[in-house]
Amino acid sequence: MKPEKPKKLGFKKIYLNLDKILFLFFLIFMLVDYIWLPLNSVIAGFLLSQTGYLFISYNNIFEIIKNTPIVSLGFVILIAINLLVAYFQLSILFIGARHLLYHEKRTLIEYSRKVFRESLAFMKKMTISKALFIFLFVAMLFPFIRKIFKIYYFNKIVIPEFIENLHGR
Repeated sequence: MKPEKPKKLGFKKIYLNLDKILFLFFLIFMLVDYIWLPLNSVIAGFLLSQTGYLFISYNNIFEIIKNTPIVSLGFVILIAINLLVAYFQLSILFIGARHLLYHEKRTLIEYSRKVFRESLAFMKKMTISKALFIFLFVAMLFPFIRKIFKIYYFNKIVIPEFIENLHGR
């Protein structure tokens, strides 16, 4: 049986599906906070310890690339994986929201499984243009997200002062 065409997402529809919406956010934040961020921190800390520096800045980045090219490649791969994680998070949210527009009766677990399965299938169909779009989308929102959410992980990333001054004008 095919699902009905999407209908308008009104307040009543949001209220009736609030458990699914909150569960998606809960799953995403718990997976990121308790699995990905600690793993990412361990990997980044290990890579950084291999360079001999305490941090990476624009003053020492070329020295790191020149002296430890394999570690530099590790950082590039880690950045790419972080972008894939961000892409996966956004795909889960958009696919989950799309499923709320259809009048399919599903339990919370069925809904979550379907959204995660479709998100994984969506990741397999990723193209460079989609990845570039997500990268630019996240890059544009990053300064605002950092100020709104005050997330510890975001505070570890240093944005040059001249870029922050551009947003202050």
